[in-house]
Amino acid sequence: MFMPVASWIQMTDLIKEGSVEIQVGNNSLRLQRDCIEVNLGELDHFRVFTNREDFFQQVKYLSDHLSAAGKTVIVKYKGWSILRLGAGCDSFVLRLLGMNHVTLGNPVALFQFFRTRGKD
Repeated sequence: MFMPVASWIQMTDLIKEGSVEIQVGNNSLRLQRDCIEVNLGELDHFRVFTNREDFFQQVKYLSDHLSAAGKTVIVKYKGWSILRLGAGCDSFVLRLLGMNHVTLGNPVALFQFFRTRGKD
């Protein structure tokens, strides 16, 4: 089952100026007109998404819908960008793997993210 994207896209369309930020513990979500930033301080909530068998299908689905709507999602780990999805995102290597509109972020942050993620 794919995650609902339309409600988030519609919610960002309501924002004319500025942003809305929601913070729960060390995690935060910032909604702007054309961008949604997810800043992860804790990985417990994100593991629900990344541990799914259809993780890559979800990423492809999300990136295609976001790009069509002209929106971007930036996933950060402790303030460092690790993944960008949607409009304006493009990686030649990921495109060869069928993942259009996806860009990987800072390699050091990605390494720390996966190293921490593996410590279950």
